[in-house]
Formats: sequence, structure tokens, C-alpha cells
Amino acid sequence: MAEKILAGMKMVEMKKAFEFLDKNGDGRLSSEEVLAFMESLGLNPTETEIADLIHNVDANEDGKIDFDEFTEMMKGMEKEDEDAELQKAFEVFDTNHDSSLSPDEVKALLKRLGIPPTDSQVKEVMKMVDTNKDGKISLEEFKAIMKS
Repeated sequence: MAEKILAGMKMVEMKKAFEFLDKNGDGRLSSEEVLAFMESLGLNPTETEIADLIHNVDANEDGKIDFDEFTEMMKGMEKEDEDAELQKAFEVFDTNHDSSLSPDEVKALLKRLGIPPTDSQVKEVMKMVDTNKDGKISLEEFKAIMKS
């Protein structure tokens, strides 16, 4: 139930943001409104970049972003943020910087999380997460388990 409440609150926040950006109140964001918003963030996109952004989310192909398209765009941005955060976390645990987590690094990770693991527990984690069975956990394997 809490998840439904949080999802509803997030939708209300997105609706408020959309209405704020929709300066003329027509229920659709024009390229000018998107440009004004991006410039207010200190960005200086080209007309082509704005057109590409709109084209990528403009499901009904009317050249503008309606609320449904806006919410899909925001969900995509949240996913990108989540992926970036997971990559940062992975890099912290990848102490030898070889783009994978060894069993020793997994053991250290678990210790940092307050779980002093036994060797058999580390083996079990490796068995569960290392889907390609190469003896290491890749970034993609790490992301998959963290998102599940």
C-alpha cells in the first residue's frame, strides 16, 4: 500500500512540474517551452538537440510533449540516474579496478554492509549473481541483482 501512495505522490509531483513548464497551459510542451526550461538549468541546447529530445518521446508525433510522454521521459531519466548510481557503487567495491567483483571483493562488500560472511556464503552469492559463471561479477550482473 505504501508503494501505491508513493507512486501517487510522484505522479502529483510530475503533474505539477509539467504544469509549471507548460507556460501557455495547452497541455503540451512546445520546443520553446522545453528550451526555456533547459536554459533555466544553465544548459544551452541547440535546436537540433531539442528537436531530437522531443522526437524521442513524442509517441503521437504531434511535435510536442504531452503529459503521458513527459512521464515516460521522466521515468527514463530516473532509470539513467539509477544506473549511474549503481555504477558508482560498483566502482567503490571494485577495489582492483578490473571492472568485475572477485569473491574477495564480494566478501569485503558484505563486511561493509555489516554482514560478516563465511566462505560458503560468499560462494553462494557468487553462484547466485555470477550468471555467466566466469568466477566474477560484472557490472551488468551487479545491476541485475541490485534491481531485483
